[in-house]
Amino acid sequence: MIYVIGIGDKRQEGVDKNALRDLAERTGGRAFFPKKQDDLTSAFAEIEQELRSQYLLAYSSTNKKRDGSFRTMAIEVTNPELTKQKLKLRYRPGYFAKRSQ
Repeated sequence: MIYVIGIGDKRQEGVDKNALRDLAERTGGRAFFPKKQDDLTSAFAEIEQELRSQYLLAYSSTNKKRDGSFRTMAIEVTNPELTKQKLKLRYRPGYFAKRSQ
């Protein structure tokens, strides 16, 4: 996961928010664009909280082809009690299968 903190002014060759947001989302992370010191402090607090409340899931594909193709994946909460709790799942949208040697 990549967490991005973009600091700058786009009028002064600052940050490309779309590029940074895309990078973060592709890895399951988040992008923050603080405007003042309090926003930056808040961004670090949110990142810290997320890093302390992560779970690791293992996955083994039934597709055994070693062709280097991109494979999409989706993770869903199926427990009805948990779906009521405003959970936010962050994960990368897929992976590249390893090529055979």
